[in-house]
Amino acid sequence: MPDVSVMKSPRSVSFAKMNETDFKALYKTTNNMLGTFIISKTLTISKPSRTPSHS
Repeated sequence: MPDVSVMKSPRSVSFAKMNETDFKALYKTTNNMLGTFIISKTLTISKPSRTPSHS
């Protein structure tokens, strides 16, 4: 039986050779990924601490 799986090959990230559509897609994906990463790290680091209330 022939192998019909899809093989992905890496593409160059040469900005000089990249058209505007590809650049915008890369920029948007990178921006979203970094934003998600930064937010997840910020939320992990700055969990509010529970302090006992003084009555």
